[in-house]
Amino acid sequence: MKNYTDAEFFDAPFRGVTSVLNAIFGNKFENSGIPEHILIAAGERGTAVHKYIENWLNWYEGTTGYEPHLGLEYAVYETVWKEWLDERIHWEIKPLYTEQKIINKKLGVKGIIDCIALVNGKICMIDWKTSSNLDEWSTNCQLQLYYMMLLKGNKEEKEIAKKIEELRCLSLTKRGYRWFKFDIDKKLGEAILKLWNTHFRAIAEAEKPKEKTKASSTIVL
Repeated sequence: MKNYTDAEFFDAPFRGVTSVLNAIFGNKFENSGIPEHILIAAGERGTAVHKYIENWLNWYEGTTGYEPHLGLEYAVYETVWKEWLDERIHWEIKPLYTEQKIINKKLGVKGIIDCIALVNGKICMIDWKTSSNLDEWSTNCQLQLYYMMLLKGNKEEKEIAKKIEELRCLSLTKRGYRWFKFDIDKKLGEAILKLWNTHFRAIAEAEKPKEKTKASSTIVL
């Protein structure tokens, strides 16, 4: 698949998968009452763990010389990650793509797939989560949308989609892990895309000027 630079990806004038799902189903964090500093901390934790897993998989494949580790603040997630490797998949994982940026101009959506890997002999699309209150429905929709973006992408992306056998989510928390499996549901993926492109995409595009105006009038202290 094409390796987009950060500039190419973030400058692409399309909504990300999370934004698309929030537009359709609502943002559960909006007006949730959760203090901003907690949301920021959760984001930082998620970023750190995602980066660790990406680096660890590259090390496991032999592309880097030293095994990476998480700092003391997030060390428990490294412990839980290795429990999953040992107990559930017996260390049988071969990454094919990690943190893979994809842009589907026809669908008007972009996103970053956490991982596509060979796990216990099956090609899986995997999403890593660190939230203690995982929303299974949203995660399922997210994976279905990534899958459809590949299936409706270019020739190479279509071939990759056809080889994917399972949609998976690994939830890592301080208390342990959960290893979710979602069936590939093309009807659900198609329904999400139809809702986006026939209704919510136009609404989201109309809101862009308002967001820009609001941002320009914000004073940063």
